Amino acid sequence: MTIIKINGGFWGWEPIETLERLYPLFEQYTLDPIYEWYGNFVNRKPEWQRSEERQAYQGCTVISGRFLHYGNFFYIVTDEEELIQRFERLVADNKATQAYQDERKVCFPCSECNQWSAASGLCGLTGRYRQPQWECFARYVLPKGKVEGDGANMRIELPIPEKAGKKAVLIGRGQWEV
Repeated sequence: MTIIKINGGFWGWEPIETLERLYPLFEQYTLDPIYEWYGNFVNRKPEWQRSEERQAYQGCTVISGRFLHYGNFFYIVTDEEELIQRFERLVADNKATQAYQDERKVCFPCSECNQWSAASGLCGLTGRYRQPQWECFARYVLPKGKVEGDGANMRIELPIPEKAGKKAVLIGRGQWEV
């Protein structure tokens, strides 16, 4: 089973393209390294949030990401091993390019866990907060990087290690208060 949920325009309003049109893009454009946070482009063990998806896609792999300077987003669910392996090769070849490695260096690496976030200290996509002097970013995010509960009014707090008892609180999209 292969389901192409999105392949084309980033906002999903464009018609879904075929996989044959997606394959050459891996050679032409650089992948966006931020998607290493989301299963590293090929996620063989996705965690489905809704029970319908959990049942329908049990044993499936999610292939997702986007390219840095080309408006194409892809989100594919499949259990076809040949297709999964083909995408793993395409992703590995793309990640081996100097352009991808240079883009990844924009982020702060952590020598302990190899996780990273945007150079500004706040990743606008994930909403995760980090300062470069922190020893290990992965220690200071919520368990498994997830927030418990539902709703847009949920309070998100992250402890700040240098300031005992202080927290960074998400007060708006991409805005933190200490």
